Amino acid sequence: MSAKSNHIRKSRPGPCLHWIFLALLLGPALSVVIQRDTRFPVPKSISDALMLAPDLKHYFAAEFVLRNRLAGLNHQAMATVNGGRSIGALARQGKDGWLFYFHENRNYADLGIPTANLRNSLADVLRKHEFCESLGVTYIPLVIPSKSTVYHEFLPDRMRRQMGTPGAVTEWHRYWTTKAQGLRSVDLLSPMRAAKVNAPIYFRTDSHWSEYGAYVAAEEVLGELRKTNPNLPEPYRESPVFMHQECEPGNEARMLGIENLLTESYVKIRLPEERALLLPDGSHPEVHAINLTGAKGKLMVVRCPQGEMQSVIVFNNSFGVALVPYLPRYFQESRFAWLSFSDDLIREHRPTVVVELFTHY
Repeated sequence: MSAKSNHIRKSRPGPCLHWIFLALLLGPALSVVIQRDTRFPVPKSISDALMLAPDLKHYFAAEFVLRNRLAGLNHQAMATVNGGRSIGALARQGKDGWLFYFHENRNYADLGIPTANLRNSLADVLRKHEFCESLGVTYIPLVIPSKSTVYHEFLPDRMRRQMGTPGAVTEWHRYWTTKAQGLRSVDLLSPMRAAKVNAPIYFRTDSHWSEYGAYVAAEEVLGELRKTNPNLPEPYRESPVFMHQECEPGNEARMLGIENLLTESYVKIRLPEERALLLPDGSHPEVHAINLTGAKGKLMVVRCPQGEMQSVIVFNNSFGVALVPYLPRYFQESRFAWLSFSDDLIREHRPTVVVELFTHY
């Protein structure tokens, strides 16, 4: 018994290792606090915390030469805290250089949705719909298809066989619109599958949609609104010009630790400049959808004097960044709120439309 106790005492790390471990955890956070970077996200769940380490380097100043190494050390520390399981276990390599991210609980959108989840989600969106309707506001829940549903053909063969034919993301839309009269959900899966022949809807190495994916989503929302607002322009009236440029790989590549082995193509869309978007300071909004730059703070206001509708509030997540150049083109004032649905914010601003983004991974 004594020999065993001695063995245990010898195997424990010394106090220096404890301090080093704490430094790896707290160092990046302290650096961000010192720089007062308001774009730094606060994790609200275990999933958010797991995603934080690979994305952390984007919140350091560009001139901070150790940011990549520090992000890597933080990544390793998070994996250690998580019982030795690498964050990369949540990412998978597919075909032709395509990578895919999966939540620990897998994708409801791919594997089918339990009935209880559908009922709970219906009660949630129905409450929001009725609240908005009581104020004369149009509520549009927008379910974002996962990359694996849009680019099912690039999944690893075994995973593709396990999932079968994807499309259950549409089930949210169908269930909501069938059970809730007047709910104006928009199904994005079919339009995105059709549009991907023109340009990438998603990044190959990142879990987020590209600017073109966001453009398609904005035009589909426009199509839904046009049903009751015929003065709005027809969706896809303008043919975008695509510009491709190389950029650094996205979060899935960083999860797998292969960001130095891959490149990514960033697709910018050029539209006619007849609808100028302006920030409150008079500048034009600039975003970069793969590293989320441009979303400064939790509330971003964009104005378009040529917009046909008065205002919109978008309750967004990281996918909402790419919507900034496109959805506001039809509203005189747009607010992108990086937070959960807020009754108070809607009461305060009384927008014409509320759009809420939903992702299911």
